[in-house]
This record gives sequence, C-alpha cells and structure tokens, in this order.
Amino acid sequence: MTIQDRDQEDDAEQSSSLIDGLDEGRTVPIGMDDVTNFIGIGPFQWLAFMLAGVCGIGLNFDTLTISLVSLPIDEEWGLNGVGFSLITSLSGVTNIVGGLLFAVLSDMYGRVWPLALALVVVATGGLASAFAPSFAVFLALRCYTGFGVMAVIVMSTSMLLEFLPVRSRGKIVTLTGVLSSLGSGVGAGLSWWLIPSYPRYGWRYVIIASALPLFLAAAFRMLFFYQSPRYLIARKRYKDAAKLLRTMAAFNRKDINVFLPDGTSLEAVLAQGTDRDQNKLTL
Repeated sequence: MTIQDRDQEDDAEQSSSLIDGLDEGRTVPIGMDDVTNFIGIGPFQWLAFMLAGVCGIGLNFDTLTISLVSLPIDEEWGLNGVGFSLITSLSGVTNIVGGLLFAVLSDMYGRVWPLALALVVVATGGLASAFAPSFAVFLALRCYTGFGVMAVIVMSTSMLLEFLPVRSRGKIVTLTGVLSSLGSGVGAGLSWWLIPSYPRYGWRYVIIASALPLFLAAAFRMLFFYQSPRYLIARKRYKDAAKLLRTMAAFNRKDINVFLPDGTSLEAVLAQGTDRDQNKLTL
C-alpha cells in the first residue's frame, strides 16, 4: 500500500466519522480542513504539486548557476573576486524586500496574480542578465530578479499546502523539495558542459537555460489559475471558495454533497470558519 493510499484511507475514516456525527445530530466542528480531507489527493493536488515543483526547480537552477558562473564573470569584467560578493549581498536584500512586498500583495489580491508576477520578475530578470553588457547592469538585473525569489518560494509552497489534506502535507512538501533539487543537478551539469566548451559565452548560455524553467512555471501558473481557498474565505467570498472546492472535488471524482448534511450548503459551512475549536456547525 502506498503513502497516498494510506493517507486517503485515513482521510476517508475521518470524513466518515464526521458524517456519522452529523447524522446523529451531534455538535460537530466543520471547517475547510475537513473539506480538503474529504476531497483527498487526486489530479488537482498533483497539478498543484507540479507547479510548486517546477518553481523549485527553476529557483534552484538559477541560484546554483549564479555561483557557478562567478569565476568567468570575474574574468570577463576584471572584478578581482568582489563581483559574487556584491551579487550575493545586494540580491539578499532585495529578496527580503520583495518577500515583504509580495506578502502584502498576496494578502490584498490573493495568490494568483502575485505569484504569476513574481515568476515573471524572476524569469525576465534572469534572462536579461545573460545579455548584460557590463557588471553594473548585470548586478542591477540580479537585484531586480531577487525581488521575486522569496515570493515564489513562499507562495508556491503555501498554495500547495492549502490544497492538500492535513495528513499529507508534510510528505508532499518533502517530495516537492526532492523534486526541486533536480534544478541544482541540471544546473551543475549544464555549467560543467557549457562553460568550458564556450569560454567566451558559456556562462551566458547557462543563465539563459536557467531562466527557461521559470518561464515554464509562469505559463503553468496562468493555466493553473486557481485562487487560494483560505484567501477567499478570509475575504468572505464564500461562494467563490465553495466553487473552488467543488472544482477540486470534481477533479478527484468526489461528490462533495455526500460530505454535507441534508439541507446545509457548502457556503454555509465555510461561512462559519475553519477553526475546529471556535466555529461549530450545530444540526
């Protein structure tokens, strides 16, 4: 039996106990976690996993690439070893500033557009830096790229967590980290091949290659155009949240009406909140 099968059985037992309690007329806490547990893991969750994984691959590829191309950059522009230190220090600052900025944007507008925008920032900044005519321009573009890095890391992972059943979150996020590490392997392999093979432009080719997964992730984000369910509930957009959760259930071939007690809408369940201790649905 696989991990997914065991988790689905546990979630099914939990949902069954909840439904039994509703049928017996007991006061039973219901929240969004109960709904996601009932929906379980299926095609929708694996699509979200793929999005987070591609984001991780692109970021790891880009991060490792900058460290590997530091020597040819120093040689081309005569930086005497100070170039990489400046890139690391200043892009670290923009990582923090960008993370805070996109955190505010995601609270205001949800995860859809901020994550897509952050991916575009990282992808375009990375690609443009491959064509930088001087170190000053290269440094400015890497700082610009840094504005989106932390935002992509946080938002892609948090969105994945919101779509997963509670019991599966740790395992799936761990798998995302394993998948993301492929970016480091690919980046190291391409650098080992391209930089010695093309002494003058090899480092530029590597940076161009590192931007491609991020453009792919941005395109994937636009296709997988689903809002954060918790954001919708926090904004009291219960109909939109219910529509999203029904879409997730449909992807996984689950009838969410089976989970709900007679005469109770999903919107009403979500309107009462997701805190098991403070919000209870009494039938």
